This record gives sequence, structure tokens and C-alpha cells, in this order.
Amino acid sequence: MLTRTEPREVSTSCRADEFQRLVGMSHSELLRVRILGPVRVIRPGMAVTTDFSATRLNIALDESETVTRVFCG
Repeated sequence: MLTRTEPREVSTSCRADEFQRLVGMSHSELLRVRILGPVRVIRPGMAVTTDFSATRLNIALDESETVTRVFCG
């Protein structure tokens, strides 16, 4: 029997909500930002592990090295 599950609340323990200001920033600008805690920069086509870490801040870049997304995981 299948049961419906409610969507999980998005974790903000990595403080992604505080770092949304990084979206649109270039990689060179990003290097000057001080971020405490675990951070992972993800480039297009880059292999990443599927392990979830609620305290890790993920920063996704596009082909032009611009930040497109900031999220926990």
C-alpha cells in the first residue's frame, strides 16, 4: 500500500537563505566572500556525491562562472 508523504521542510541549517545575495556574482567575486563552514562549489558537468549534509552550503555556477543557485545539501 502506498502512502502519501508530506514534503520535507527545506533545511536552512547551512544558512543558504543568508547567502542568496551571492546569486549573480562571478566566481572571482565569490572568492572574496568569507563563508564559515563546509562549502561546495558545483560547476556544470561536475560529478558530485549524493550524500546530503544539512550544514553544507552548495554554490552552483554556470558555464560563465556565475553563481546561479545557493542551497543546502
